[in-house]
Amino acid sequence: MFNRTVFKRIGISIAGLIAAAFLPGCGSVDSGSHPYQFSTAVLEEAPPTCAVAKDVEEHLRKAMDEDFFGKHGFQHGTELKVQYQITFVNEGNRAMRALVGFGTGKGKVTVQAKFKDTAGKEIATIMMDGDVSGGMYGGSIFSAAENCADQIADYATDNYLREPPRR
Repeated sequence: MFNRTVFKRIGISIAGLIAAAFLPGCGSVDSGSHPYQFSTAVLEEAPPTCAVAKDVEEHLRKAMDEDFFGKHGFQHGTELKVQYQITFVNEGNRAMRALVGFGTGKGKVTVQAKFKDTAGKEIATIMMDGDVSGGMYGGSIFSAAENCADQIADYATDNYLREPPRR
């Protein structure tokens, strides 16, 4: 009934299905290189889109500078332009955080960051949230701003820094 050719074709078909099931990602390995690689950056603060206390803006500005040029290894320059702005702030309730805890009275800061190459072409836009949910005496909204700055610098380092420092 069945000759060797039929069994051979069935065997090849099964082998093909097994290969298709187990090897789909082999053709698209990410080597970690990105089309945009920079060693210098410039930070540009845009006006917030919501009501923000000046000290929160100043704290974010300082944290962005420390994270990009201190902790993460970018140099001052113009290769990568990072435009950032605060888009949301809710200071929460410090007393509730201190007294009740468990996320009660949580505060939040949201920052949008746009990344542009040397020609001014936008290459990415991200939104990062920073939360303050506790800490000594109920924590501070400043920790949420610091968290946003750290996340934005992490993103830039992971995706655009020419030679990321070892962490």
